[in-house]
Amino acid sequence: FRGNFPTGIYPDEWHWREGISKPEKFREIVNAWKSSDLVASVACSEQIAAAAAKLMGWSGVRLGQDDVLWKPPGASGVGYHQDSAY
Repeated sequence: FRGNFPTGIYPDEWHWREGISKPEKFREIVNAWKSSDLVASVACSEQIAAAAAKLMGWSGVRLGQDDVLWKPPGASGVGYHQDSAY
């Protein structure tokens, strides 16, 4: 969340900036797999995909979006909401 992205590629969304945002606020990075090989190794894991497909009874799955969330101790919650109508 400090803005140091190992791949050199920014994520699609990045909500919280060190030195600008309040330290106690909820943080989010959308599609962090683009910015971090570590996140990509989990988000794009064939083993996790196979487990998800098996749990759902599907023949396969695809990653639509990853969402890294961090709620620091004492941070307020995020109320129920809908981002977009689909």
